[in-house]
Parts: sequence; C-alpha cells; structure tokens
Amino acid sequence: MKKTRALSLASLCAVLLLSAVSCGGEAPAPAVTNPVTDNAVVTEALVVTEAVTEAVTEAPVRDTYIEATFYEEAEGSRNPVSLMNGATAAVHLNIAEGYLSEIAVNCPSWSNDIGSLTFRLYPWNTDYDTSVAGTPVFEQTFEDYSDNELLVMQITLEGIGAPAGEYLFWMGDGVDESGSGVGYWSYAGLNTDESVVEAFVKGKSNTSSIPDGSFTVIIPGK
Repeated sequence: MKKTRALSLASLCAVLLLSAVSCGGEAPAPAVTNPVTDNAVVTEALVVTEAVTEAVTEAPVRDTYIEATFYEEAEGSRNPVSLMNGATAAVHLNIAEGYLSEIAVNCPSWSNDIGSLTFRLYPWNTDYDTSVAGTPVFEQTFEDYSDNELLVMQITLEGIGAPAGEYLFWMGDGVDESGSGVGYWSYAGLNTDESVVEAFVKGKSNTSSIPDGSFTVIIPGK
C-alpha cells in the first residue's frame, strides 16, 4: 500500500510538470509601457526666429541761433545819445536766411528810470525816408525802464520772427516828463558783417553813433 501511494504522487508531479511545459514553458514577464513614447504622436515645435531690427533714431536737428552786434568792436568810448525832441536812430539790416527774432539795445534814462522809448521794424523800401513812410511790421514801446537797461524787442511774427529780407530797425518817440531824457548807448564803427548794411541818426547815414545793441536770427532746424 505505501508503495502504490508513493508512485501515485510521483505520477501526479510528472503530470503537472508536463502540463506546465505544454502550456508554453516559463510565464512571460509583464509588459512595461512608457506613456511618453508608446502609442503617442510626438510633435516637434518649430522655433521661428525673426530678425530683430533695431530702430535707429537720429538726434533731432536743432534750430541755429546767430547773434551779431550793430557795431564793429566794443572799443573806444561808449557814449549816451538822446532820443528826445524828435531825434531818431536806425539800422538797415539784410537778413539772408532764417528769421529776425530779437533786437536788443542798451538804453540810458539818465538815472531816474522815467520816460518811454519806441522800437519799430519797417520793411526796407529803397531808402530811409521811403521805408519810414511805410507801415511797420512790428513795434514795441518801453515805459519807465531802468537806467541803462537792455531793452529787448522780441519779434513774434509767424510765431518765430520776421522772415528773411531787408528791414529798417528804428528807435525814437522819446518821452520824459522829468526832462532828463531817454536814449541809447553808442559806439563808433559799423559792423562789417554783411547783415548790417547802414546806420542812421536823424535820418542821415552815420558811422559814429552806432547803437550798443545786437540782433538775433533763428534758422529753423531741417
């Protein structure tokens, strides 16, 4: 009996072994999947690089300011000249380019700061007499200014000044109720700059009493 049972167990083990072999041998290892690469469509991003063009900004062109005096050099004596009792003084200017924007003259009032003086700008026409017979394009009256003050006429035509051309700058109509007087400081010698053509005292050409003053021309930036 013991022998038979042992054989039976051996037979059973052999059957089980044969069954395992007949079913494919060893059991396959479990499949390993990669969610990134398996059964996935990978799309490559196309990186488009655009040429970067730097904006080149040019510095703005600035206006040009040109200042010139009526007299040649500030040498020698500087003398006060009265513009009372109908006396006048004037300078013929030829502005070739830009705008005549400002005229300034050093003017005494003989220490009491009393009185008035008028500046005018006439278009030049043929000669002195014809020019002052016309209509001024700009004028300004200074009242009770300080003694030896720099009187500045800012010409606001066209928002910038009188356009290029020939002009007569005129000073006169001096009034001083105190009787001491008003007028301008002067030097001898007319500026040889081509913009300064001629000077006048009481309507007559002169080179000995040139106003101690200057004028400014603006040439707009382009």
